[in-house]
Amino acid sequence: MALKLSACLVLLLPGGLLAQGDWMYYNSGNSPLQGLVYEVQAAPDGSVWIGGRGQCFQLNDGNWSSYDPVDNSNTYQLRAFDFDQNGTPWAGFYAIGKRLNQSWENSALLPNAAQFAGFGGVREMDFDAQGALWTISVFLSGSGNSISQLIAWDDFNPAAYFDDINSTTLLPVRYPVDLVIDSDQNKWIASSGWGLARFYNGQFEIFNEANSNLPNDLLYCLAYRQDGTLWIGTDNGLAIYQNGNFQVFHTGNSPLPANQISEITFDQQGNAWIGVENALVKYDGAGNWSVYNMVNSPIQIAIPQKISVDELGNKWLVLNNDAVAVFNENEILHTFPTSTIHNTFSVFPNPVKAGQSLHIDAAWTGPFTLSIYDTLGRLISARMLPQHQIETTNLPAGTYLLLLDANGTKSAAKFIIMP
Repeated sequence: MALKLSACLVLLLPGGLLAQGDWMYYNSGNSPLQGLVYEVQAAPDGSVWIGGRGQCFQLNDGNWSSYDPVDNSNTYQLRAFDFDQNGTPWAGFYAIGKRLNQSWENSALLPNAAQFAGFGGVREMDFDAQGALWTISVFLSGSGNSISQLIAWDDFNPAAYFDDINSTTLLPVRYPVDLVIDSDQNKWIASSGWGLARFYNGQFEIFNEANSNLPNDLLYCLAYRQDGTLWIGTDNGLAIYQNGNFQVFHTGNSPLPANQISEITFDQQGNAWIGVENALVKYDGAGNWSVYNMVNSPIQIAIPQKISVDELGNKWLVLNNDAVAVFNENEILHTFPTSTIHNTFSVFPNPVKAGQSLHIDAAWTGPFTLSIYDTLGRLISARMLPQHQIETTNLPAGTYLLLLDANGTKSAAKFIIMP
């Protein structure tokens, strides 16, 4: 069972609300994780994928499934996960001896998509609106020369290819570190020391310190928000790009506790979750900040290298490249020991129209405790019920998690309320 740290201290400080929330950690002492951890991604099916050096796991309601994508090799480095339009997980590897692009379908490993001699591999990946996979990579040849690459894949074959060596397919930045595709199908590439590149309609555009107010050319991460803004983590603060302009936040004009922005992701409400040294920062884009650090929360001494938000609002963080933390501002959901969770009931009708009764089909008799959570992990109600029926009159339309507890026997199910 994972180590769980809960706290109730709440501090109100200048710049925002600072609260401990609910924290839990997975490491080599309480999970199958061993050695270096690089990547964590919440999947559309509710599971979480975790990758690292010589390890690849799927975590689903407390159950760990291990995969061996590189034929018993402990030298590969799994650096990136993404999910296609069907929810199939794809993994990008930064491996000794070869670069791999691989996919799982029905838990079966497909053949290697591409292999190159030397040391290098996929840094990040994203899918465009047509379902094509785009990857960025750095390849080191046997002679020690590096090649930075942007590749679009069509059924495991390169459909578009750019690198920083060939003039006919020139990639204008070197050492790419992150890639996102926005709603207009712009491909945005963050680089380590070469600024920001945008690729669209066969043309590249470069943004750097010399030609824009981008605060630094050393970039760490990118994230695209549904309002059309691009968020960039730099070595000198957070930059938000929209319509040709960069809005910059740093320690001098915001509650950010450090200027090196290592990771950015968004939750379902559009709040940004930002990783900086020894802290996790929440920013809603409208002036409201929350900072979770070693003073007001159990967060360990670390820079959150990766952050992902699951469908219930839990935040998953890679810390110190050797542990995975789970955080929720209220209460972490789906962290019950699997031995105490049973699928012993169903609810109907599901979806249910607002105002109608929701019925529980369970074998239990007598009263039980019912708790309802929203997708943010907030507890909506908790009470004893003598009968198997829930009134939805006071619940707005949306998705909810229902947890039943009958004398210590817990069971969970989702239900949807339609307008």
